[in-house]
Amino acid sequence: MTRETSLRQRLSDGQPDMVVDLYLYPTTDGGKTKPVGIGWGCPCSNDQSLTEGWDGYPLLDSEMMPGERRRVGLVFLSGSAAVEALEGNDRFYLWEGRFIGEAAPVRFGGMTVNERLWAANLIGAFDAAAKARDRTSMVDILSRVAVSDPEASVDTILANPSRYGF
Repeated sequence: MTRETSLRQRLSDGQPDMVVDLYLYPTTDGGKTKPVGIGWGCPCSNDQSLTEGWDGYPLLDSEMMPGERRRVGLVFLSGSAAVEALEGNDRFYLWEGRFIGEAAPVRFGGMTVNERLWAANLIGAFDAAAKARDRTSMVDILSRVAVSDPEASVDTILANPSRYGF
């Protein structure tokens, strides 16, 4: 599978590499002049020096206007390498010929597992994996929302699925 095919598949699956609070700067503050749509992406950088960039694609369900704030999932062309580079910061920046916005990674600490899955837009994918008894997918999904021991959580669910609604 090529990187392009992998990206296309991950975008269509709607499973983010990271969940962020995205803010597109207003046009008056140097932001875009037009909305961004489904499938749009741009480089993301830790700082405004642009020494390192990662191609990120927000999982939008509708157009997003300049000046708008929205919690969204992001899929990166480089996957986990981009997440490792960006997640340690309070924010990172979106570049499209100029800085057009910023994103703050959502921290899952203090959230229940269901709240994490909901915030990451992964609750449907997790439910489907649990109903199919797909342990590998369940572990992967729980890992994406920073569950401390996803294998143990999945094994507990699969030991008595009806107790957890599956």
